[in-house]
Amino acid sequence: RNLEDYSSLCSKSMFGRVDYETGQTTCPIESVTQHWNHSLDHFQSNVFSDEDAIQTMSKPKYLDQEPVDIVRIIGKTQYDNTQNQDEPLLTSAQSYKISIYLPSINDEVDQESEDLEEKVLEAVHEIRDEWKNEEGNEFRLEFYVVRSFADEFNRAILGDLPLVPLVFTVMSIFCVIYFSKKDKVKSRGMLGFGAVVTVLLSLMTSYGLMFIIGVPLSSMTQILPFIMFGIGLDDIFIIFGEYERIDPSKNAVDRIQETIDRTGISVFLTTLTSVLAFASGCLSSIPIVRWLCLYAFPTIITIFLYSITFFVALLVLDEQRMKNNCNGCLICCKVGVSQKENNRDGSSLEEGREEPQDDNNDDKQKVNMKPPLVDRFMHWYGTKLMQKWVKIGVLLVAAGMLAGLAYSATLLKVHFNFVDVLPSDSYVADFVDVTNNYIETTRAAPFVFFRFENQSDPDTQDAMESYIDQLVKDVDAIEVGPSSFWLTDFKTFTNTTTMKNKSFSEQMDSFLKDPVFSVLHGPNIVRDEKFGNITASRCVVDMGNVDFTSVDSQITALESQRSVSAQQPLNAGHSDWSFFTLSSAYFIWEFYAVVVDELIYTTVLSIVMVTLASLIFMPHWSGFLYVGPFIAVLYIDLMGVLQLAQVDISPVPYVGLVMSVGLMVDYIVHMVLRYLESKETSREAKVIDTLCSMGASVFVGGVSTLLGVIPLSFSSTDVFFTIFVIFCGLVVLGMFHGLVVLPVVLSIVGPVESEPKK
Repeated sequence: RNLEDYSSLCSKSMFGRVDYETGQTTCPIESVTQHWNHSLDHFQSNVFSDEDAIQTMSKPKYLDQEPVDIVRIIGKTQYDNTQNQDEPLLTSAQSYKISIYLPSINDEVDQESEDLEEKVLEAVHEIRDEWKNEEGNEFRLEFYVVRSFADEFNRAILGDLPLVPLVFTVMSIFCVIYFSKKDKVKSRGMLGFGAVVTVLLSLMTSYGLMFIIGVPLSSMTQILPFIMFGIGLDDIFIIFGEYERIDPSKNAVDRIQETIDRTGISVFLTTLTSVLAFASGCLSSIPIVRWLCLYAFPTIITIFLYSITFFVALLVLDEQRMKNNCNGCLICCKVGVSQKENNRDGSSLEEGREEPQDDNNDDKQKVNMKPPLVDRFMHWYGTKLMQKWVKIGVLLVAAGMLAGLAYSATLLKVHFNFVDVLPSDSYVADFVDVTNNYIETTRAAPFVFFRFENQSDPDTQDAMESYIDQLVKDVDAIEVGPSSFWLTDFKTFTNTTTMKNKSFSEQMDSFLKDPVFSVLHGPNIVRDEKFGNITASRCVVDMGNVDFTSVDSQITALESQRSVSAQQPLNAGHSDWSFFTLSSAYFIWEFYAVVVDELIYTTVLSIVMVTLASLIFMPHWSGFLYVGPFIAVLYIDLMGVLQLAQVDISPVPYVGLVMSVGLMVDYIVHMVLRYLESKETSREAKVIDTLCSMGASVFVGGVSTLLGVIPLSFSSTDVFFTIFVIFCGLVVLGMFHGLVVLPVVLSIVGPVESEPKK
């Protein structure tokens, strides 16, 4: 209270308390010190022993006759009622709790309150550190202000922002290595770096577009760069891999055209299915999910457009560099090679010199072309995978995994601890820990609001009392009515001869001038300044019968109070109710209430949209028969993995599951589409051809996605680490099903002939 601006700020509060000793308006303070009017001098002049303090703290009312709500100021209490049943003696307590209410009237005062809060935080931090460092002091001081959660959550996000350039660096190194070769000219390391820049420009473009439109940038949207750096390179790997397989003797334009002919539908279809999956998430009623998806699907579209334009342009420029025999890294420096080597790779040392054409040149080039290492590995892997006993083993393992993980998915729980999204060293986490251990069991104390009605009307007053009575009767979580309700005290106060003849406004003036009632009810009544009528009022009820360890108990409390409110005659036919209850706990209870249905709705809609897109765009109608079921199996397996990793369904895993449908489709669609486009004549040959071409690119894309999310494991909060767990499971399961299980299934029941659509 000695902080600068504290007194002047509190004097502006319309809900401030009037100090009965000084007559000055002060900020309301709820604390055991209220027994001594929050005055150290008063305490020292009246308390000479522990017994004196205990006797005073045991009293049911403060000095100003305000009733004591003991659970709000003292934690884990014990009483001795052997001497006095009406006023039992306090014998034990484990904590004191002090609440200071700063005013919030208008923007000017709000800013002053915010500035004062910063000073309060600094001061209390200093006291907290002093207590910790004081030798022999067994007491702890923990604290929390309204802005604490937002501040700490933002600190967690800002603390993890350096991980974004780390992802860029990791992906750049990976792509440079993947695109490089021993040959200084044929090495395309700078093109690999250009691939990462392509994704970076796509992110900047899509985010800038969303900023212009005005889509809110929530904290969860900051995980997108990590994800997009991983999956955004998939299309580039596919385009580049196919380009490398085409006869290098052809000019760049023809090779690009042939590359797009072979991969265009595959890249387009996976982009479309991912966009549809994320677009379905935009229909979610949960804002943070909706905003995330609004950023995600334009980003995927932008990456697709940049991949087939900007990266293709880089590829042509890099091809020109190779024709000019320039170094792959130092592109301005030419490399000297022998004429023999020059002829072998089809390039010329002298600009403008043409090599003699040979009718068999194309065939010789194809013979001399050596497949990349990853293609050779996939060919060897494909031949091994097609062995009969291997197929049987794969199917048995896949079936066992599905059964086990499906059972595991049924054990998933809905639970959310908001401390999980804070930094590990957050003082808010310490406050919550102390609250759970040293304060009474967590309670919800919702406000009961009354508005829009003439509260001076006796019929309205009867309806208000009836509403509270019905809440107590029909809501199991509410066992008793409000301990303090202005209407009850007002009726008692005005039930005198002198008051009955006055108008309601005059009665209310007299009522709120009473020191006790002013303190109790002044903050809970809003009056019309001109006529003195009540425009809104409130009271507090205690939901002490809610089990905060049970999601069902919390959902029941939310829905039962909502049902009572909906039944009120004054609320009938109105979207904005006159009578309702509200608590900050309702926000997470509402999430618990809708998350299961939302998850089912979003998942089913995404899978259906992806399957329909496959039916329309795949060159053979049977393609959707593999896409839909495999995505469903992948999703079930992923939920089972989450349960095994002890990840409960909360807002963060929910977001991860919504995104997963849009990402897991790539592993399936690419493989099915390439199988259908293969010109081989037998199932096994088509599978091996698919693995050698598309399988290699899918494998590299999966590795890049893993590298993109690995930095999330270094996050200071459980938010990003949970996303890391989800995407590790997604990539591993996606690669297993796309590169192992799906090829086996196609080799057994895949269509042998397919006629590409025009």
